[in-house]
Amino acid sequence: TAPYGDAVLGAGDTPVCAVSSITAALLAQMIVAEVVRTMRAAGETPPVYLSANVPGGDAHNDALEARYAGRIRRPA
Repeated sequence: TAPYGDAVLGAGDTPVCAVSSITAALLAQMIVAEVVRTMRAAGETPPVYLSANVPGGDAHNDALEARYAGRIRRPA
């Protein structure tokens, strides 16, 4: 349970480190994991980015961006 004000640490008079941020990130990753699991179980390859730090990562990501070019929207 998150404390009143959603923060777990006090920095003087200012509470910091919101529990809701951690919870939201965990829930988002759990959704990603379930979608990937479901896609793999259906024999599909999930369209996920690879780290640019692994061999072939940039080429893989460029191919994904080309495939979904009409759907990708980036803020200005």
